[in-house]
Amino acid sequence: VCVVDIDGNILFKIGNFNKAIFLLRSVQKLFQAIPVIKSGAFEKFHLELKHLAICCGSHAGSNEHVKTVSEILQKANIEEHNLQCGIHKPLDEETRNSLLKNNILPSSLNNNCSGKHAGMLISCKANNWDLADYLDINHPLQKQITDLIKDLSEFKEDLTYALDGCDSPVVGLPLLNIGTGYLKLFSTHEGQLLLKACIENQYFFGGKNRFDSEVIEITSGKLFAKVGAEGLCVVINNNIKQALVVKIEDGNNFARAIVCIEVLKKLNWIDTSEYKVFNSTYPLTVNTLNGKIAGEIIPLF
Repeated sequence: VCVVDIDGNILFKIGNFNKAIFLLRSVQKLFQAIPVIKSGAFEKFHLELKHLAICCGSHAGSNEHVKTVSEILQKANIEEHNLQCGIHKPLDEETRNSLLKNNILPSSLNNNCSGKHAGMLISCKANNWDLADYLDINHPLQKQITDLIKDLSEFKEDLTYALDGCDSPVVGLPLLNIGTGYLKLFSTHEGQLLLKACIENQYFFGGKNRFDSEVIEITSGKLFAKVGAEGLCVVINNNIKQALVVKIEDGNNFARAIVCIEVLKKLNWIDTSEYKVFNSTYPLTVNTLNGKIAGEIIPLF
């Protein structure tokens, strides 16, 4: 756990992470959405804030999410087959069951990263860059993204690269630089627009039962959050220009939520009523199938 300010000062920490590098995974998505604005694609293709939000998010693959990603592609006259994110079952249980019931296979649009990939494609279209290899680390789009990440995070060393689950390049940063990178991003024009889009459209940014959407909703936009695979989460308090970054080393996402909620309480970033709402979704009791309490979860910090 690391809490930092915009100047890179560590205000609170748990764990001996030092300069350990952690892959950003989906926490990288807002940085990957910057070119949608910088390229002029947002205005050129007449996008709405909900479209910008889904470019930043890890959506649940519901019918509404699929429709919104489709709209982005249609506005730029890009075919669905250009998406190179791969296919997985929708994270949204209702949509997943509906597809199964009607013997319909999921498509790349159901992929939780399809919004990000749609944003990449329209950025390329606006810049007249090749669409076929937009995920290549040497593509001008990917070079622009990694340059932006390095600049905003003020990371002075060579970046560590890997492939994300959706085949896009992903970089690694220390927790300190993840936090300061987000704070620096939200101090820019592009960052302010992305933040507004996500806060006003938290459903398109994530969806039902998505922790980052819940943080935005429960705090009425006072806080912003973005989760990443394998137990990573960043929470931004933009009013005081501070960032909380949590990484659960074994990748447990329930533990990620519990730790985030507990630290938000300790920092007084959430009040008692907000804490109770979080606890109703992420209870600290362990129950049997008959509802008997078998144990409890105790944050040991």
